[in-house]
Amino acid sequence: MPAWLVIASLWALPGAARAGERAEVTGSNGLDPCLQDPRCAAAASEAVADGLRTAAISGEALWVGLSPAVVRGSGVAIDLSVQTMAMPWQARGVDVVPGVPRLGVGFLGGGSVRVGGGVGGGPAIPTDGTENGFTIGGRLGVAVGEPSDRWWMGFEGDAGLCHLEGRLFDTPQQAAAEAPFEGIDLQPQPQVGDSVSGQHLGFDTVMAYDVDSTTVIGLRLGGVVEWGQLVTVPVDSRWIWSGVSPRAVAIVAYRPHPRWIVGMATRLALIEPADTSNRTRVPWTAALTVAVRAGTPSEPAPPREQPIVAPAPAPAPSPAPAVMAPKITVVEHPDLQCDDGRLATGAPPPVGLAAWCVRIRDDGAVVRDGPYLEWFDEERIRIRGAYEAGEKDGTWSEYDPAGQLVSQGAFARGLEEGLWTFYEEGRAAQEGRFERGQREGSWMFWYASGASMTGEYANGRRNGVWRSYDERSRVTRERIYRDDMLQSEQQFQTPK
Repeated sequence: MPAWLVIASLWALPGAARAGERAEVTGSNGLDPCLQDPRCAAAASEAVADGLRTAAISGEALWVGLSPAVVRGSGVAIDLSVQTMAMPWQARGVDVVPGVPRLGVGFLGGGSVRVGGGVGGGPAIPTDGTENGFTIGGRLGVAVGEPSDRWWMGFEGDAGLCHLEGRLFDTPQQAAAEAPFEGIDLQPQPQVGDSVSGQHLGFDTVMAYDVDSTTVIGLRLGGVVEWGQLVTVPVDSRWIWSGVSPRAVAIVAYRPHPRWIVGMATRLALIEPADTSNRTRVPWTAALTVAVRAGTPSEPAPPREQPIVAPAPAPAPSPAPAVMAPKITVVEHPDLQCDDGRLATGAPPPVGLAAWCVRIRDDGAVVRDGPYLEWFDEERIRIRGAYEAGEKDGTWSEYDPAGQLVSQGAFARGLEEGLWTFYEEGRAAQEGRFERGQREGSWMFWYASGASMTGEYANGRRNGVWRSYDERSRVTRERIYRDDMLQSEQQFQTPK
């Protein structure tokens, strides 16, 4: 992994030193005796802070299927996830956490520089005491890499809002009344309802690594600013809380199909220690995601032969210097099967658009040997052929985007040899033989208009009589060529 990626990913660490939070209360009414005592005020404030933090963290969506560093290919993406509440759950008196089921919609695109993101949200979990609630948010990011490389690095930002109403929290008055502070006499007041709103704004460095063509692991390191408000009824107290903390998100994603992704992500955070409560020091959430991407992929993929090192056979002992093992990108794709002793390399979909087999010679040189494939996208093959000892060999076929043949024939030692057929819109358009890469002998041509033509090649040049016939006009043309130069031409019409 390049060192600059590691350095860039550490930008968020200074945020850990500035992590903190604060809570304020206005219009407290019945809480004045408690707020005048620092210990009681701290207990009541932390009860509210615990609940608002739990709601704020649970309101963050991890959106694995909308991350440009994780998802390959372009198009509209739909991300359906199920996310846990903030755990371990030690917020006192909290009855519900917002937004466990979530649906996100976004767009992903680009090649070596990828962008993506989207918006989404979900409802609160219906439980006793909850009247209504929702969470909405969005994510936007950019990732830099190359389609044939395994490392991707970028930045992502997210923001969101959650809102809940109902009997959600024990009142701050009750939390203060239950605290064992001498000289403070508070009676819990009947609770009618709460209104909770929370917002967050986060920014992360994201890194992703392609383990193979189907599996990606990733890491987000960054920080988040969160703030919220609790309004309690009937005592009309308004509690305002805000906090800043670093966070880390670990991601594992699997692509069973180029357009589908199944992922899991876990988010960890840090909060300041407290002397007056037993709230968790490392709250976390986790999400399971199923995402699908629609649209035409656009992954330019000039393949590069790099990162993973495949050991070459050890050279025979000799006075000459030892041959160093070459570096080869080893890949996997169900359509590319290499014989024993050969390695699959290149950049198959969804990472790139070409892959082939190679063999490492005794002198350490890497030569193409075995099947070769090119794709239009993840599902449509463009060229299918093979190499032997670094040269094209055997049958080669080329297809158009609709899957119809464009050409088909054989190579021998890198040159066209034998019968070749060229197609247009699924029908044969040219047919003849090659010798050592040049057209030779009789060739036939067919046209969409119904006309046809036949003639002779010698060493790749037209020679002799070339005759064409148009069925509609019943006109026959005869041309005589010598060394590809027209010598004479005449035409006559066939009587009906």
